[in-house]
Amino acid sequence: MGPDVSRFVSKMLGAGALIAAMGALAMPAAAQCKPGDHLIGEDTDFYYCSTRTCAQLAGQIGRDQDALKRLRESILANNAELHEWTAKNREAELKARDHATGFLVDTALGALIDLKSEQLAEVEAEFGKRLPMGTTWRMQVDRVRELRSQSARLAGTVDGLKLGRYPGLNAVDWWAEVRHWGKDVEDRAGGIRRNLDEIERDPEAAAILKEHGVKFVTDGLKAALAPVIERPLSFGQFIVDYGYDVGAWLASKARIEQNVLNQDANRIAVCKLSMQLQKTVRDNNICNKKYPDPKSPEPDPAKCR
Repeated sequence: MGPDVSRFVSKMLGAGALIAAMGALAMPAAAQCKPGDHLIGEDTDFYYCSTRTCAQLAGQIGRDQDALKRLRESILANNAELHEWTAKNREAELKARDHATGFLVDTALGALIDLKSEQLAEVEAEFGKRLPMGTTWRMQVDRVRELRSQSARLAGTVDGLKLGRYPGLNAVDWWAEVRHWGKDVEDRAGGIRRNLDEIERDPEAAAILKEHGVKFVTDGLKAALAPVIERPLSFGQFIVDYGYDVGAWLASKARIEQNVLNQDANRIAVCKLSMQLQKTVRDNNICNKKYPDPKSPEPDPAKCR
């Protein structure tokens, strides 16, 4: 038996066995308890022993109740703190998302800075002047028209991330949407690059593009999209890679995780204290000649998991 638990010493197996072995020699009732234990009661079937006296048990009830009350108050405080840190985590997460989204959008739009519709319209007009020279220039006109459509579609895709920002999504779902967006941007940018390469195969067409300042530099865009597309990063690592100071996000995340651990530990502690209080009350009842049903289960803190 653990501490503070009355030991049920069967009179049939305890005193009866002693009397049978020692003749008619009478034994004091307290002798049925092991050394250090106290006899706190007896009925027709059992001697009840405890590591504490009846006076100690009476005082212990109040202390156990106070301890349980303090623990429950601590849990309520932890729950309030968890709510607070969850709100701070969400706020920091949204700021990090806005920062990363802004960076991606600015980088993607920056790649389109020299693919303006008016520039491409001027190039198309120059190509059109050469239509009488053969079908090659007809193909070039078609390509530059497609280039205008491609750049418009890419700009629309980029603006979609900027305008949407997916405010209602959690970090995991938001990250999945951003990865999908990044792949879409990469595919559209690749189409633009391939189309430009075809146009620039003709030295005269390449010179016209250069004259009108048309170019599409994708190095910066590729570098920006790499963490989104090429590596299966977590949301946290993603925003770190984009240079955002995620101290608030990481700190709040750590506090939330610690509070969750505390909650689990507190749940077990409440269980154990409740069991301890039940045992103390039961033993105090024995002191007052209110004996438990021998078949009732004994409160056992070891069962708290």
